[in-house]
Formats: sequence, structure tokens, C-alpha cells
Amino acid sequence: MHLPLLLSTSTKLPKPNGPFNVGYIPLKHKPILPFTHEQPIHKETNQPALKVHDISYSVFYPTSISSESRSIPISSSSSRSVTPRVSSDSGIEDNIEYNEDIQPQAQTETQSIRWIPEPFNDIMQGYRKFLKGRFNDHALRWLTGALGYLAGRITIPVAPYSPILIPPPNSLISTARQGKYPLIIFSHGLGGTRHTYSQFCSNLASEGYIVLAIEHKDGSGPAVMIENDDIVNIDNELVEEDEVENAINQGQEEEQDKTEDGNSEQTKKEYDILHCLRHEDLEFPPGEPNTLVRIGILQIEIRQREIYEAYHSFKKLVNMDVILNNNDQDDDGNKSVLNKLNIIIEIDESEDDIEKKVDWIKSLKNSIDIDDLRLAGHSYGGGTMLHIIQTPTPDKQKLPELPVKQVLILDPWLEAVPELKPIDYYDNDEKDIENGGDVEEKTIPLPSTTTTTKTTKLDNSKEIPSLLAINSVKFTEWSEHYKRLIEMIERANGNLCSVVGIGHQSFSDFSLLDPRTSHHSTKNLLDKIHDLSMTFLKGDLPSMVDFSNDNNTGDSDSESDSDKDSGIVMTDEEGKIDVKGRKDGDFIVHMISK
Repeated sequence: MHLPLLLSTSTKLPKPNGPFNVGYIPLKHKPILPFTHEQPIHKETNQPALKVHDISYSVFYPTSISSESRSIPISSSSSRSVTPRVSSDSGIEDNIEYNEDIQPQAQTETQSIRWIPEPFNDIMQGYRKFLKGRFNDHALRWLTGALGYLAGRITIPVAPYSPILIPPPNSLISTARQGKYPLIIFSHGLGGTRHTYSQFCSNLASEGYIVLAIEHKDGSGPAVMIENDDIVNIDNELVEEDEVENAINQGQEEEQDKTEDGNSEQTKKEYDILHCLRHEDLEFPPGEPNTLVRIGILQIEIRQREIYEAYHSFKKLVNMDVILNNNDQDDDGNKSVLNKLNIIIEIDESEDDIEKKVDWIKSLKNSIDIDDLRLAGHSYGGGTMLHIIQTPTPDKQKLPELPVKQVLILDPWLEAVPELKPIDYYDNDEKDIENGGDVEEKTIPLPSTTTTTKTTKLDNSKEIPSLLAINSVKFTEWSEHYKRLIEMIERANGNLCSVVGIGHQSFSDFSLLDPRTSHHSTKNLLDKIHDLSMTFLKGDLPSMVDFSNDNNTGDSDSESDSDKDSGIVMTDEEGKIDVKGRKDGDFIVHMISK
């Protein structure tokens, strides 16, 4: 019997499916173009609730290093024992033992990535906030406590900070173009983190993709750490950022002073914690409704900017050699490199950690085709990606358009995606909008007319990339939502399928933790989603359907597993799709572009 992960003795999620081992590294950048929605106000802080904070993401990528063990060269001077260490930023746990009396040779380093990233306790509080109202307080405390205890043991089978595998010849890796790996940016759904879709992301990486899993800081996740507005705490005194370097240098030149209780006074970075936002947390201007949909429309713009920021910041890393050639490296070494690349260096980050990051960045050279980009996302993230491909960039100069080749969206949630109208529809009213004029009939229903921007308008000049939407049957049965999705897919000349037997959370790792389901059957469904995704990414999706017969019924045991219904879904009196004769994992093909 295959038990769900929470009830089994295993603490690792399943290994990726593809031919390559998968590496992992977390990165954080300063924003290229800071942005703030002036409204709504967060009641607790009395500050704007929605802004572009630091840009954070986890990278999953092909590596030659197994997650089971890593071979590390140990110098002759290495005669120390290191206790398990947890990096508060990345959630990476290292457990390294050095033998004092051995000769220099390769040692084994066992590492793991915790599935729930930092800030762990705040994330659990965030999930409790998400579930509030569904359970009484006692049950809620017990449920989140149990989830924290059990899920806190779970790890992701990837190799942290390992170098990127040199791309093999094109004949050995079908995803590579010009001998380089393509790039995928993934956007999580409501309640997600940068690790919630580790199965989906690591599976893609194991097939030869570089995957950036965004950590959205728009209040849609349970909790995130954000930079504390350039203020740090040194010996309990607040100082400005430009004073920090002097304090660090002084601390490196002197032995650390001891306090009366024997604890070291350490320079430590202070973070703010942003928990998930609910409408009761926010205050809008008088007369403006405070609804989740209105909040979501504003969050979409923050998410859009975070994705543009992540791409252009990562592009800077890939082109690092150009930057260093144009700017002579100074005496600060690795720290200088990261500063030039706009990467945030933690005050308490060790020189070893900084060196690892720089070495990893150097391994990007000649490995990634930065212009071969795919976008992917689940639920709210899927809606975000649909919005991005139909609207212009937030800033043509600082955040140029993304070179998107394909878009893969999983059970997209469209409730918070604004209804778009062509850009020229607004041109005559732009002045009225800026002056707060009454143009309600022509503007998108945003919380304030002053927030209508070009990024909420349909850009008919943009070429829509190849697109696949994979739905759960429940979302396809949601008639009004499905009708709008069909309109968007038709506009993009895209593809749409449903998968029998999956629920909305089946696309995420949460499905593997559900004690009500079999681990084996859930893993099989995740594999089906992966297989369908790879079929699309490789350009083989049309082979699933015989276009000579619009009502083609595929053999359920064959690769097609599908009917093509041209988007017209037949349901019974209760609005349910008839899935008789189909098994879990079979595809229902609604629309396929030739």
C-alpha cells in the first residue's frame, strides 16, 4: 500500500522524472523599477499594502550532481566538525562531517531543501489565516500545528548550489536550442510559495529547462520576508544602509565583544514579514468597495512587474561576463560582483555563502538561451500569465517586453484578471482618467480610476505565443469561468485540455501530502500533467488529435487519451461532465491549434 507522504516514513518528495539531476539555488534582487500602489492602505502599518519589494525566486536547473550526495574536495587544512546549519533565507540544511586525521580527498556532503521555506513559523501562521472561518479556533490550531510538524520534515530531492550541467549536444537534449537550455518562469497560485510546485518545476528542470519559481510578495502567499526599507538593526540601534558597511568592516577587524550573559552581539539583518492579505486587512478610499476581486486586480499588476523584474535581473546574471568586462572588478571580490549584479547580500551572510553564489552565477555562462523563454503558472499564476501575454510591459525602457515563445497555464483562475479592452479604446479618455473624470463605462473596474494604467489594457499589437491551458474537470464544469477561458484561448489560437481525476490542487505538491489519497495514484496524476506539458513544450500537441474528425475518440490506452470537442462541453442536468469510460489521467481535448 502506498501511503501519502505525511503518513509515511519517507521525508523526501519523489525524485524528478527526467534524465538529469536537478540543482537548486535561491536568489534575491533589488527591484529595477520600484513601484507602489498608493491604495489600499494596510490597517496595521498605515502604509500602502501593495508594492514591488525585493525580487525573490528559486532556480531549478540540470546538474550532474545527485541530490543523494555531493563530492567535495577537502583541503589538508580542513580538520573541523560542522554541526547541521540552516540558512534562514534559503531553507537549505547542510550536514557535513570532516574527519580530522584523513588525507585530503573527496568527502560526502548530504544536503536537502526544506519543502516549507523560511519564514517557517510565519508561513504556518499564514496558512492558519487562509483557513480561518473553515474551522473553529481549536480545530484550526490543531490542524496547522499538525501540518507544521509533519510538513516541516519534508524535503525536496535537489542538489543546492551545484553547478549547472554543461548542455549536452542537441541530439541528447530535445529542449536545447543552439546548445543552450531554455528558460521557464513559474508563477504560483493563491496560498503558494516558491516551493509549493517543486514537483512540477524540478520535473521540467530534469528535462533540460532552467526554471525560476517566483516568490510573489503581493500578499497572495502565506508569508514572505521582505527587506525592511533600507533599515537594519545593529546592536539594537537603527542605522541607515550606508552606515552598515562600516559597521561590518569594523566587526571583521575586531573580535566580537561579549555581552554580560555571554552572547555575541552580532550584526543581524531585520526583515518585515508580509502575511497573506485579506480584505479586512485593508482600507480603501471612502466609497470604494473592498472586495477580493478588486484586491486581486491590483495584485495582478504587482505580480506582472515581479515577473518582468525576475527575467531582466536573471538576464543580467547570464550576461555577467559582459558586465564585468565593462566594469573593472574592485578589491571587494565576490561581494563586489553580487553588488554589480543587483543581488541583495544579507548582512549576516558568510563569505562562504557569497562565494557559492558567485561560483554558481559563473557557471551560467554559455549555458542558457535567455531569449528562449516560456511562462507557466497555476491558478492565480495561470491568470497572471494570461494577463502578461495580452498587455504591454510596465516600462519599455527599464523592463522591455519578454521574449515569450510558449505559455503553459494550469487550471487558470480568472476572477481577478481584469477584463481587457484595446489600448486605443482609452486614448481619448486618458486625460479624463488622470483627472478622476467619470469614464466608468469605458474603464476596467479597478478600485480607483487613478490606477488605470497601460498594463491593464489589451495590446492588440502583441503577438500571442503558443499556449496550452490544462484544466481540472471541476474548473471546466464552472460554466461562466470556462466561457471566459474559452474566449481567451480562442483569441490566442491556443490549446485547451482537461484531465480526468485531478482537482485544483493536484497540480501542486499539496496533492502528495493529502492523507485522503494514495501517494502512488497522486504521483501518477502528476506524471500525466508533466507528460502533457512536455508534449506541448516539444511542439507535439497536434499529434494527439486526428483533425479529420472533430469528434475523434482516442484509445484510452494510447498516447492521445482524448476527444476533441471544439470547446463545447456536454454536461448533465447538474452541470457535470460525463466521464464514463474514462480513467483518471485521461485527457479531454477541447481545443487544439493546428
